[in-house]
Amino acid sequence: MSVLRLSLRSKLVLPAILTTSVAVLAFARYTVARVGLTMEEQHRQKLVGAAEMLARDSGIYLATIAGRKERAEEALASMMGLVPSLLRVELWRNGEGGALDQLLVAGPVGPSNLDAWGELTTDGVKPMQAKDIQGYSVAVAIYDDPISSEREAVGVEGVDGSGGDGTTHVREQRRIGTLLLWASRAPIVRALNEYVWAIAPVALFFLGLAMGLGLLLTAGVLRHLRGLTEAAVSLGQGTRDVKIPVHGDDEISALAMSFNVMSEKLEFSRRRIEEQNRTLEQKVTARTRELLRAYEELQTLDRAKDSFLSSVSHELRTPLTSIRSFSEILLDYGDEEDPELRREFLTIIKAESERLSRLINQVLDLAKIEAGCMTWELANFDFRELVEAAVKALSGLEHNKPVGFRLELPDDKISYFGDRDRLHQVLTNLLTNAWKFSPDGTDVTVRVARLEGGIEVRIADRGPGVPDDGEKERIFDRFRQGVHNLTDKPEGTGLGLPISKEIVNMHGGFIACEDNPGGGALFRFLLPEVEPDSPRPIDRAVAGESDWEDLSHERNSVFESSWVWAARTAGRAPTGR
Repeated sequence: MSVLRLSLRSKLVLPAILTTSVAVLAFARYTVARVGLTMEEQHRQKLVGAAEMLARDSGIYLATIAGRKERAEEALASMMGLVPSLLRVELWRNGEGGALDQLLVAGPVGPSNLDAWGELTTDGVKPMQAKDIQGYSVAVAIYDDPISSEREAVGVEGVDGSGGDGTTHVREQRRIGTLLLWASRAPIVRALNEYVWAIAPVALFFLGLAMGLGLLLTAGVLRHLRGLTEAAVSLGQGTRDVKIPVHGDDEISALAMSFNVMSEKLEFSRRRIEEQNRTLEQKVTARTRELLRAYEELQTLDRAKDSFLSSVSHELRTPLTSIRSFSEILLDYGDEEDPELRREFLTIIKAESERLSRLINQVLDLAKIEAGCMTWELANFDFRELVEAAVKALSGLEHNKPVGFRLELPDDKISYFGDRDRLHQVLTNLLTNAWKFSPDGTDVTVRVARLEGGIEVRIADRGPGVPDDGEKERIFDRFRQGVHNLTDKPEGTGLGLPISKEIVNMHGGFIACEDNPGGGALFRFLLPEVEPDSPRPIDRAVAGESDWEDLSHERNSVFESSWVWAARTAGRAPTGR
């Protein structure tokens, strides 16, 4: 099995076990080797001591000096009995010319079992290892003075007498032989084996203890790593805010702290991304709603423009057809026609021409308002007189439809600063619409009231009204005509109310459509009654942007408070502003 496929526990435990085992075995091997060397040295010293004692034996000395072997054989036999580990004992004597002669040999090991042991010299013997004998040897020199055999072979002092001058003479000892002893290592091996068997349980105990400690420490490390692994897996599966308890300040603890920091940053990033996603979704939803609303408005505007073009073409074609038809009749018959009939035809041509002019002017006015190039003629005038003039101009409509106009005006003069002609256009549009939708035999009520800070105008009819609150606001949109209960499509292009709204707004006021308490529709518009130098949107077109900003900043708070009070006095908050 590949080492890379082993578990982390095995990778941590096996090296620890191998290292501990090698260390324990190496220590045991070193200890056994040192003990073996010590035992061998002790046995060697004992053997040397026994050899020195034997070398001082008188029998050995006499055998070496005089060749008397009986005493030497007894001494050698007693030595073999005292030292059981002796394998062989040899006694050599120095001959003529420094040669060594073998005198005696004792022991169970014979020459056939030994190799050449080297040359015997006056300095001793350098033995060589035997083939079949696990042992060692020692060599002890024998001197002509038995007592000094335990001293060094050369330079051993001996007392021979005193000279006449009182000095001590030192006689140099003469080496007369060598005693060789071969001993077996079997006792050392037995003692060493006993020592090994004695320390083996201790070594195994410490080896097991080291392995147990290694497993225990490894288990602690693996427990922390397992916790890190489980936390990482949990974090990868989407668990929020994963934390690991930190114990200590080792590398595993540092890794756990780093993991916790990473988890916190990941959670922070996740929350930030979620917040950004929510914000983005909200923005996308808002933009989608805006786009849908804009798309719907564009579709509505497109349909309204189509309807407007159709209405304009129809409204323009109708007076043109009338003018053309009556003009052709007059041209064809000339003076033959009755003067009264001729006058009637000319009156119709004039009325249709004025109608055509009004339609064209409405289209042009709307284009000018959208382009911001409408011209305004501001001046002081009597608003009461303006209302009376507008109603009087439409009094001829009673001949076409039995619907009258009823005025409710204050007795005093109402002075107002603004564009008289444009406000006259507003009154004309509202009065015409009210007359158009009023049933026969009813009146259109025109009420003008002075409020604190402005003028309120109410125009009420008894027609079908505007049934839907949303429609009450949409009727002021461009190209849109109000919903009604009449079967016939009303005349007009749907531009009167949008133009009226723009004119009122440019004067700083607002216009709204409401339900008439007695049935029908109620159109109400408010105009601020201010001084000529007071700012209004209309003044922006007259005075310029920079002057308008200065005036508006100064007067805006006054208008707001005045119009809030005026709206409350009127009975409801404005809806069309």
